[in-house]
Amino acid sequence: MKESFNCEIEEMFEEFDPVPVASGTVAQVHRGKLREKYAEDAKIRGPNGELIREVAVKVRHPGVIEETFVDIDLMYKFLEFTHIFAVPFTKDDFLHALQKQIDFKFEAHNLVNSFFFGLLFFVHLGSICQQLQKRDQNWTA
Repeated sequence: MKESFNCEIEEMFEEFDPVPVASGTVAQVHRGKLREKYAEDAKIRGPNGELIREVAVKVRHPGVIEETFVDIDLMYKFLEFTHIFAVPFTKDDFLHALQKQIDFKFEAHNLVNSFFFGLLFFVHLGSICQQLQKRDQNWTA
């Protein structure tokens, strides 16, 4: 939180469960309740205009980006050295696809524009708050 938003968890959230409700290889998801100021700033509103403060918070595991690109470099060097496997795409194409997988903004865009998410939003299970996404994701490989 400090790195992404320049504030402590306690400053942004009235409640934040340190135990994740879900976890994967790239990130984990926590339950949180935004402080009113942050919910107002993000303009998170329900279908009737009510302020929504209870959110799911997706947090990338530390070091995922750096380790991912080191692993890719090692993998491609191994493939070049051994010639055991044929890879159907270039390293750059693979890196581009991988960047999409670990970029939460890209994921949010896909969710918002998917038919399935439209159905979820219709029954009001949630929405994507792009105002509260980390703003400093620059990719280098």
